[in-house]
Amino acid sequence: MSPGPVDAPEGAAVQQRAVVRAACLSCRSAKRRCDGVMPVCGPCASRGVEEGACNFVSSKRGGPRYKGVKGADAARLKADKDRQKELARTSKDRSKIGSVDSGTISPTSERDRVNSLHRSSLSSSGVGGINASPFDDYARQESIGSSSGSVMSMRRSNSPNSANGGSHRGRRSHSASFDDGPNQTPPSPFVATPVVPTMHPSSAASMAAQQHFHAQQQQQQQQQQQQQQHQQQQQYFHHHLPESAQSSLQQPYHNQQQQHQQPLPLQHTQQHLPHENLYSFDNTEFGHGVLTFANLELWQRMQEGQATEEISAFSDFYSRLEMLPKAGVPGAQDPSGVDIWMDWEGGELTQNVQNNEQSVRSLLSDFYEFVYPACPVLLPPGSLPSLAFYFSGKGPCGLFAAISACVSLHLAPADALKTLRTSYGGDSSASSATSASEEMMASEEIAAKHANSSENILFRYAQSQQACFASPMDVDVDGTEELVQIEAAAAHTLLCHFYYGSGKPGSHERAYKHALEAWNGIQKFDLPRRSRLQAAQHQQQQQPNPNRPFTPDLMMEWAKRVYWASYAAATVMSCTGGFQPFAAPRDRVMDLQMRPQLDHDVAAWGTMIRGAQQVSQAYRLLYDLDQLRTRLASADASSASATYHQDSAERQRIFNAMLKLDGEIDTYTRFDPYWRKGFVLDESVTAGIEPSEVELARSLHIAGRLMCGGSMIILHRAQAFSNARVFMSPQCGIPEAARMYSVGGGQEAIMHRAPQIDAARSANAPQSLAELQVSQNLPVHALLSDKFAGGPFEPAHALERCRFAASAMISTLPQVMSDTASGRAPKLPPYSACSYVIGAYATLMITLLVQVQGQRLMQQQQQQQQVTHSSHQAADDGGRLEVAQLQRQLDAHRAPVRDMIIVLKRFSTIWGKAVEYEDEVATLLAANETIR
Repeated sequence: MSPGPVDAPEGAAVQQRAVVRAACLSCRSAKRRCDGVMPVCGPCASRGVEEGACNFVSSKRGGPRYKGVKGADAARLKADKDRQKELARTSKDRSKIGSVDSGTISPTSERDRVNSLHRSSLSSSGVGGINASPFDDYARQESIGSSSGSVMSMRRSNSPNSANGGSHRGRRSHSASFDDGPNQTPPSPFVATPVVPTMHPSSAASMAAQQHFHAQQQQQQQQQQQQQQHQQQQQYFHHHLPESAQSSLQQPYHNQQQQHQQPLPLQHTQQHLPHENLYSFDNTEFGHGVLTFANLELWQRMQEGQATEEISAFSDFYSRLEMLPKAGVPGAQDPSGVDIWMDWEGGELTQNVQNNEQSVRSLLSDFYEFVYPACPVLLPPGSLPSLAFYFSGKGPCGLFAAISACVSLHLAPADALKTLRTSYGGDSSASSATSASEEMMASEEIAAKHANSSENILFRYAQSQQACFASPMDVDVDGTEELVQIEAAAAHTLLCHFYYGSGKPGSHERAYKHALEAWNGIQKFDLPRRSRLQAAQHQQQQQPNPNRPFTPDLMMEWAKRVYWASYAAATVMSCTGGFQPFAAPRDRVMDLQMRPQLDHDVAAWGTMIRGAQQVSQAYRLLYDLDQLRTRLASADASSASATYHQDSAERQRIFNAMLKLDGEIDTYTRFDPYWRKGFVLDESVTAGIEPSEVELARSLHIAGRLMCGGSMIILHRAQAFSNARVFMSPQCGIPEAARMYSVGGGQEAIMHRAPQIDAARSANAPQSLAELQVSQNLPVHALLSDKFAGGPFEPAHALERCRFAASAMISTLPQVMSDTASGRAPKLPPYSACSYVIGAYATLMITLLVQVQGQRLMQQQQQQQQVTHSSHQAADDGGRLEVAQLQRQLDAHRAPVRDMIIVLKRFSTIWGKAVEYEDEVATLLAANETIR
């Protein structure tokens, strides 16, 4: 197939593409679609074929064999031709059914239509004056059936007229005819009278009918069900006949004058018909018959016209089936906005819908450059040709629209407008595909349009999932259900990143629902079981399936990437938004065995997975503790005393789990070699590797470190900094923070401790002996007898863990700052900005402790002023040195916070959510600098 027209604005990268005029021999033999890449084409590379086994041969049909792609229009035309052949075959079967003489098989309208057409043909051919018998009509139908190549002997012998008058139709010389008088009525073909046929010496058909009569009676009951089905089918197609045929069906017989028709005795009157321009047939059982060529042509034309009308009646239905989306179910409400489905039904778009594979390849290249390191929901870059072919041959696809949405944020408005044309117009040079208003749209608006289109496609697919699982465009694809599940989860994960990063009202909740849909959708793939099956099947040699666009290994790799990307997104969305944690995670050691492959850095995916698991565990424990504290605060005295032991046991369980999680994180950060080694690889290791793969490994390491440090801070923050809540609107890692302000104890209460402990340490605590005796007589809180009354951790230990977590986050800043030197956003997930906010919070709280220590030092210097002048001068010099040292510590702690603000500003060039985070950290830094 020749390549589509290449756009001039596509650039030099598109024009440098060589048109391959050869196809792989193995792909041509197996009738696969070859992309023409040498020395190993994409399909052969995906199936593990070595370089020597992929041989290319020149095209013998002429013209360029550019990637051997059969476009969507060609596939649609082939599907239409197949349906036309199927309808033509159905019409032939209907003509066979009409030739059977039975009251239950052929309805009256079908028989009337044939007779009226035959009579009109006879009158036009000069034989209209001959009064034909009903048996002649059935003989004509027999000739029609025999002309189409059908064998009608068994079904013909079972008709009622075969039982009544079969003995008089052996030869044309002995054919029966009726007088056309007003008092005579021909035998009705709709009255089934089981009369045993009589023998006639010149009739071979009557002998055969007598031999098979008893067998026919046994088979009649079995054939009634089939006859009823044929009758319903004929009645259905009768409503779709042309108007001329429908008018002929309404004309009755000219000799039907009695209400109850009775069979009359047959007369052996010979009927002479002209023999010129006749079509004759010979049947060994039923004898000879004639049909004029004019009637035969008329019958064939009527069948062709009827098939054409049926195709036009169902063309819209089949076209809608072809346009069905291929993605999953959205998270929550019915999305509103641009209805891409109405655009497709309008028919104003170009014919090359998503068939320009070069544009699809260009868009996927931008995805691997900008989005892939932050959200790896596609196969590695080596599978780009297969993915480009796969997406170019599909209709509207939710995953492709979600990819376009995320890519458009990183492009200029002119380039983003090309993605809009590529996704839904096919030809990026078509000026009619976009309006003047779209020309003025910003990149964010174009991305939002892509996102709305993706949600609409996902929602429409959810509505039609049970009826039509896949469109006819995927009839040659095996394993469509698995691909649909993976595509759906990948699309929801990308939409989660998009809506979380947009920062609009209600976008966080929308992103959380998309993340849950992605996680729940990929669970249907049952990745653990498939991993075990794949490990067992690797021991056996598997034959490649040419109908699958991806091998089982590639599909498993794709599912693993989507699995962990959706897991991390759902974990962070629930933590940063204060939502309820999702399903409990599995065994963390077993989960590491399902990590995707990354050859040059085997620890990258493991670092990200461990970080997401630690965030999930820490937030779940904080959420459970918050639920327990809220329940105790809202309960009355009687109910609290009744559930005292149960609440104490629940609280101890939560604190024990916190201690265990802290020990696991400490062991991991101390003894894991890849954590201690860092994430900056040598150039010798990354030589010859795709740049996007190197950036993916670095992004996974950074995101894993940020999530690990964030989990430690949210776990120890309350006891390390006395639960000082200085956050503004974004409540990073604080479950239901706004609601907790109304809980007893005030917003400064530490939820790890008992309320009575905080009250005893307050400034209003009793000081005198009398007041102390009164306080001793007060009822002691029940939780004071618990070993965790002061919390699960010591404040010094919690402060040290927060200091270590902040330093781990600060260690990622040099690498991120080097990536953003050109002004682009960091190639990290948008929720990594929240991790930097938590790191800045911990760093500024440590800076505040240094400032408190400096104030204490100043107070000590003021108390030493009563000493002699010489000693006072020495103490003053020592105090200045300590003050200078503390000032250097303050500057050292504030410097990384300023770098974090720069990184958040780079995040805000793409993600609007980072603007709030940048303002928050800048406000905290300004407040800290005012303290002297």
